Amino acid sequence: MLLRAKPNRILVKRVLTRILPSYSRTLACIGRTEWMDEGSLSHLQFQKLKRTLIHAYKNVPYYRTRFQKEGLNPDSFSKLSDIQDYPFLDKQMLRDNIDSLVRNRITRKLWPPVYTGGTTGTPLRLYRSASDYGRERAFLEYSQRMMGIDPFAKLVYMRGPVYDSKGKYYHRSVFCRTLYLSSNAMDDTHLELYVNLIREYQPVVLYALPSVAVVLADYMERERVAPIESIRHVWLLSENIYSFQARQIERVFRCPIGTQYGHSEHAVFGARCPESSLWHVLPQYGYAELVDQEGKPVCTEGERGEIVGTAFTNSICPLIRYRTGDYAVYTNEKCPCGRNYPMWKNIQGRQQSVAITKSGGRVSVGPELLCTLHDRSYGEVKQFQIRQTRKGELEVSVESHRPEGFDKARRYFMHVFEEQFPNMFDVRVVARESAGELKSSEKHLYFVQCMRDCCPESMNRERPIDG
Repeated sequence: MLLRAKPNRILVKRVLTRILPSYSRTLACIGRTEWMDEGSLSHLQFQKLKRTLIHAYKNVPYYRTRFQKEGLNPDSFSKLSDIQDYPFLDKQMLRDNIDSLVRNRITRKLWPPVYTGGTTGTPLRLYRSASDYGRERAFLEYSQRMMGIDPFAKLVYMRGPVYDSKGKYYHRSVFCRTLYLSSNAMDDTHLELYVNLIREYQPVVLYALPSVAVVLADYMERERVAPIESIRHVWLLSENIYSFQARQIERVFRCPIGTQYGHSEHAVFGARCPESSLWHVLPQYGYAELVDQEGKPVCTEGERGEIVGTAFTNSICPLIRYRTGDYAVYTNEKCPCGRNYPMWKNIQGRQQSVAITKSGGRVSVGPELLCTLHDRSYGEVKQFQIRQTRKGELEVSVESHRPEGFDKARRYFMHVFEEQFPNMFDVRVVARESAGELKSSEKHLYFVQCMRDCCPESMNRERPIDG
């Protein structure tokens, strides 16, 4: 079965979100505040944070009950450090209390849930407001502009499956100024075709997962393919990027790498600029913290902490002091660019997830496959893990919320792999009892690669440079 290109989803993400009022409001806010001094930015964050806490207390049952239990009243919130008195929200709390975390008096049918959390092996059910999508588009474009990229420039997009009605592995979108190439067909025959298509289309930006860009760069270097002159920027996201990979990509494409940090819960956003390798934590997006294992603030140069975020939008399902499970290193350094944003080093997020197909090819089975899904069958999954021990074979161990839900979950995973990776893998879906205990406390457990050829030793030795 062939999976067709999804023009409606692409249109919404890249075009229609730009007509939402939240898109223009967010860009205007960034424009007013980008060069503020630290004191003004802190005051801005204080105002937005207090407004978020008051809204949650008045309109969201979970927070009203929790704040009252802790003796907290947001009306008394007087300085940014007061946020440390407020309780954390972790992923398990979010799963267990999602119904009471939704704002009162909303019509659920108008706000269908988004199922996410594939990268941890334990799905989350989330609700988002329409304004959140426009806001997200604005911050994405701002992060690209920080790197000198025109968000309206022609680009080649290699992230996930692309088939047209004739079964081709590419698709041109005149309206979106984009050439879509399937990252699920990455053998040498298709890579040769992709290089020729890119030269013909002449995009300015290559937009891909790091694990996908590395496969393309490796092919071009191995086959001594001449550089693609039109590409001026490589934009990588959703996975850690290792230094040996960055060196190879920059060597092959002869241009800088850009990236961003974010997650499906939309609580924290990080961006980079050409002036340094540090992460700019955008204060207009949300209030971000780094905490240690005991939940205390990390404020020592070079100290590593867990990323905690309080989002400033999405009034439907606000997340306050949300523990992301990602980590970064604290620094007092400032960027030469002149922006007075908080700075972090070495964000560590999702691991790369590369599987070996029956033919020996490498494909990413990462975030684009299972990170953000709207299929209600995915809601039957409580926890899962994908494991590869042999070429072309994958085992998916699944724990469902209900015993009768396993069949739906099994059909869901079989359908996903049949559509997105036709004839590439033999997939076996087993119940958790047949697969052994899954450790929900370990992040990135959703995919385990046991084949040495797929995990270079350098990836194990080096820390990621980006998240």
